[in-house]
Amino acid sequence: MRCGACPLQKNKAGRTPEEEILFHKKPGWEENLHWLRKYHPGLWAAVKCKNPDPVLIERLLRYWCRTVKVVGRETANLKCQVHMCETQLDTVLLLEKYENTNEMALSMLSGKLQFVGMWKAAEHLQKVDINAKDYSYQFYYRDYPTAPRPLLAAVWEINQLRLVDAFMELNPDTCVKYTFESEAASPPKPLFFQLVNPKCRPQDEAITARILRDADLNIRNIHGQTVLIEAMLNGETEGVIRAILNSGINIAARDALGRTARDHSELLKRSDYKHLIDSHVIELVKECDLERLEALVLQLYDHIFPESNTQSFANIVSRKNSKQLCQLLRNTNSTQAHVKKLFKLAKCGNSAQLIKLMSRKFANARDKAGRSLLHIAIQYSNGNKTAIPQSSNGQNPMDRANGNIVTQEEIVLKDISSNDPHTDTTQLFKSGKDCKILCSLKKDGPFKKGHQCWKKFSTQGGNCVQDHVGIIKYLVQEYPLMLGLTNNLGQSPLHYAHIYTASQEVIDLIDKTGSCSQIKDVYDFVPEDYDKLQCGEQTFNVRRRPTINLDLDIFLTESNFEERFHQAIKAGNIDEVKKLVPPLLEHNGESRFSQALFDCLDAGHISLANFLVTSGFQTNIFKQYETCDPDEPMCAMMECSHAVTSLKQRATDIGASDLVKQIEDLHKKTPQVALA
Repeated sequence: MRCGACPLQKNKAGRTPEEEILFHKKPGWEENLHWLRKYHPGLWAAVKCKNPDPVLIERLLRYWCRTVKVVGRETANLKCQVHMCETQLDTVLLLEKYENTNEMALSMLSGKLQFVGMWKAAEHLQKVDINAKDYSYQFYYRDYPTAPRPLLAAVWEINQLRLVDAFMELNPDTCVKYTFESEAASPPKPLFFQLVNPKCRPQDEAITARILRDADLNIRNIHGQTVLIEAMLNGETEGVIRAILNSGINIAARDALGRTARDHSELLKRSDYKHLIDSHVIELVKECDLERLEALVLQLYDHIFPESNTQSFANIVSRKNSKQLCQLLRNTNSTQAHVKKLFKLAKCGNSAQLIKLMSRKFANARDKAGRSLLHIAIQYSNGNKTAIPQSSNGQNPMDRANGNIVTQEEIVLKDISSNDPHTDTTQLFKSGKDCKILCSLKKDGPFKKGHQCWKKFSTQGGNCVQDHVGIIKYLVQEYPLMLGLTNNLGQSPLHYAHIYTASQEVIDLIDKTGSCSQIKDVYDFVPEDYDKLQCGEQTFNVRRRPTINLDLDIFLTESNFEERFHQAIKAGNIDEVKKLVPPLLEHNGESRFSQALFDCLDAGHISLANFLVTSGFQTNIFKQYETCDPDEPMCAMMECSHAVTSLKQRATDIGASDLVKQIEDLHKKTPQVALA
């Protein structure tokens, strides 16, 4: 059908191909009929009919139907025949648009290497779309939907390394989003991710290695995972994992939950994967690849040194006889501590100290969310609510559950004082801004020991002045490379400027300095797609939510918080809950676990519920105790009589009067948003 066969011709029995299939119904007849009808009536018949349908014609052209065929001993060209007839010019232009691309695609599918050279010599490549897609493609009839397949995927399926190598010289796009499954089951991923899909990967691992050589390995899937992590999750062979490692993949790259490929190998309990990754680091040491080793250190990779056989590793380092290598490895811990300090300074906006400690090598520093210092400065430049940083002596801040003073207006006073009056400040945070506080305020209580600190803060408030904009200007001017760095979700600093509603001054500075405004994140959004004025407030809040929750998600994953928290709630272990809640509050994650209040009441742990409410867990929440039946029409229409119970009602039902009074007092003081 692609090559010009006519499905309207009849055989000696007077039946067309479709009628013949339906008459005999031999094994596989349904699939044959499916494909025949998909290409019916054929490109040539569609063009030559009395009233050509341009939509049908373009659809068949997008199915890679040829405009040239052999009739008898002569070559017939459909475009030339249309020129000689009184046909609309639009049809001619349509044929001209696709003719070279379709010829190229079908010549590649023939598996003949010489065709690539012929196309190069003919200099017709400028008229060919190398990234053309076959819009008729189905991975398997019936079980899979129609999914446009890029030409590169069709070429590697032929399983000829030389052909793939020749095609890769034409520079096809290896990152175009593609999936052959339903998007609900498998969201579209960068094309080269399909190289590690067991269903459609090349049979020859050398083909995989060849394509990966020209792929942008920094591209991630929708979960922020690199192709290395994807390959491990798919259970790929050691050969494929080794090919990916040798292609230059960044093993320090983390996914949306802050996990590296090595972390995934431990979760999968694949010691062979872990050994391959550790061996890759040793190979970098053997090659004395200082640039990549330093990148691992600056990105807080914590498995540079092997867990076992450290003596062998030390011998390898000593044999290299490189002072730079020895110094880099010796200073790994101090360098990473310096990186963490720079991020703290960027968070609190201490521009003077950051500029003093900054140097060119730290421009590539990343935190566990993949953010650069520029990302952090932008994130906190508009007074975004954050956890208060540690004091300069390393003391941890106090939290609401452990001694903070909370006023009726929810102004949180946090004690970060120390005995040294020269290294301490006490700060009042409200909406992310510092305020001066009179020395006489809260003379007693947890702030009494910080009297000198209060005096210094109220009289010399300049020590706490935040200058995030100054940091941004400095980093952009001195280290423009940062403008192209992306976090674990593929978001650039310009993405962050829109996501965190930075000032127009900051947006203009980043945009005009040369930031790539067309960089797409893992959700296929460019920075402008996060513009609140363009997309509307509701869409804006939905789109930015994964980024806003990035720190919280990483914290929950690292600490295994959810499992530990629910186990403590189930057991009524209030001491364990008191240990778990403070860091959750620092990451503003209490609203995600407010439903645990119902679990407390259902299990009879009233004191535990009181503690969670006091800590700030939302109380205007509801639970449906009767489960809906999706087969029931009224339930399906959400018009059933299954009621929801509020937390206050549940507390009343079980006689928790103290909790009821606490909830009523909270609702009088602070209106809360109900959870669905």
